Amino acid sequence: MKRILRDSSRWLWVLSLALCWVRATAATGQCKLETLADVDITMREAGPLIPASVDGHPVWLILQVENGITRFYPAAVQALGLPTETVPHGVDALQSEQRVKATASIHSFNIGALRLKKQYAWVDPTKESEALQVIEGRTLLGALSLDALWHYDFELDPAHDKMIFYAPNHCGVRAVYWPGTVQRLDVQVEAMGDFFFAAEINGKSVDARISVATQWTYLRADVAHQLFGTDIDASELAVSRLVAGPLSLSDTHIRLAQTSHKMTYCKALTDERPTGAAGFNDCLSGGTPLTLGLDVVGKLRMFFAVRDQAIYFTSNEEVTAMARRNRSTANSMKAETARGM
Repeated sequence: MKRILRDSSRWLWVLSLALCWVRATAATGQCKLETLADVDITMREAGPLIPASVDGHPVWLILQVENGITRFYPAAVQALGLPTETVPHGVDALQSEQRVKATASIHSFNIGALRLKKQYAWVDPTKESEALQVIEGRTLLGALSLDALWHYDFELDPAHDKMIFYAPNHCGVRAVYWPGTVQRLDVQVEAMGDFFFAAEINGKSVDARISVATQWTYLRADVAHQLFGTDIDASELAVSRLVAGPLSLSDTHIRLAQTSHKMTYCKALTDERPTGAAGFNDCLSGGTPLTLGLDVVGKLRMFFAVRDQAIYFTSNEEVTAMARRNRSTANSMKAETARGM
């Protein structure tokens, strides 16, 4: 009986230490991120190029976080010999008003050390007339979108050509390990994996998305015509204030994007949206009135947190300024030490 009591006391002591460690960890805000892949991206006019391997072939994929569906280009699919399957009639699969005729099967799909779970991709019908592109020895295979990425958290820093994948975590804002003021942008996630959020333009609330494959922030011209009475052929909208969560722009102009007159979807503007903002219920993927491009988000270091349904970000200008101040302080301390000696 004494031995049992001694053993029980020992285990209680160990348990109390463990609980203290857990409380201390929570109090200090420690968060361990599991890095799955760390890759350098190449910024091009079409967007960030992500180096990947598909069925053993070295390829580039254009990162399109504004879209929910990964698409491969027909010429690249044929050149690499990727197996395809015909999309059955009656399956509603459209890409920019064109019917998707086939999908490409994927046996292995790697970005760095990370093996993606994606097993097929649409063969993009809008690229059927385009020739094969090979850049620095890698085939340009297509567009990498959120259906392949939503299993992971990822960090994206366009200004420094960096993308890092992490295992999904519950760290919240503590996942952001770099210095600076961290802001949170809450997002809604669609069934295809693409995300959107509410933004306000001149007092009107609209659905918006982020694109790192678009140089400029733009609003659809037909939406601007409905909401602000602009000419349907106008190219710009004067903006007194644009707000998206903690992001804010004042006294600027944004571009207006024309849409095809033959377009039959993404046209019925409604405020019956999860955000309560004006948006579209008849879009398959990636359709919002407003898109924030690289002129805004290219200056941000971003952490896409899947479980939190949030994007955490810091201005790179602030991070750079802090680094300069830290270097200046360190140099001053070295000088003071040298004088003291």
